[in-house]
Amino acid sequence: YLPNIGNEVEVFSKRIYDFPYILYPANICSHKNHLNLYHGLAILKNADKLNGTKLILTGAGTDHFTYGKLSNTGLEEGDKDDFDVLGLGYVHNDVMDNLIKYADLNISVSIYEAASGPAIDAWINKVPFIMSDIEPHRNQLDFFKLECILFDPFNTDDIADKIDFALSNPVLLKQMSEKGYHALKVYNWNAAAKNYLTIFKKYATGN
Repeated sequence: YLPNIGNEVEVFSKRIYDFPYILYPANICSHKNHLNLYHGLAILKNADKLNGTKLILTGAGTDHFTYGKLSNTGLEEGDKDDFDVLGLGYVHNDVMDNLIKYADLNISVSIYEAASGPAIDAWINKVPFIMSDIEPHRNQLDFFKLECILFDPFNTDDIADKIDFALSNPVLLKQMSEKGYHALKVYNWNAAAKNYLTIFKKYATGN
């Protein structure tokens, strides 16, 4: 059910949804910080800055509703004719790849991670991406020597501001992700396997 990290999308020739959308692929867990994302987007909605942009959610628990509406309290029930948020639950790999590739913005608002998987998926597809300003995300950027728009995941105004900036500057965001694409192409499973074997040999033989 997870995206094929490193695969470029070739299965679909066009986007699945015809409306602009932000994609957050994350299971419903407290550390994934969905509520602050809803509040940040509600700020933009109230200021008439979303311009029809929807939020698409994928992952475990995101299909406990299908259509949601942003509100000052977080999220309310919507319907197919009036919604701001679309909850898809787990989706097929091919659908996931398509959603990533055609998103107007990919995002991670998580407050705790080892690193950002959504960042890898966005960069390898050269698509706009922003993420929360937490130490593992900064370490990831330092490792790959990349730039990315970061925001305070506990500050809904900052989340709103950075989403607004990203949606208003798609060329800049795409350029950032294109740098990510080239940085990631250096790494592949052959190189990873070779380094694993080197580590195993070192600790198994002492050499």
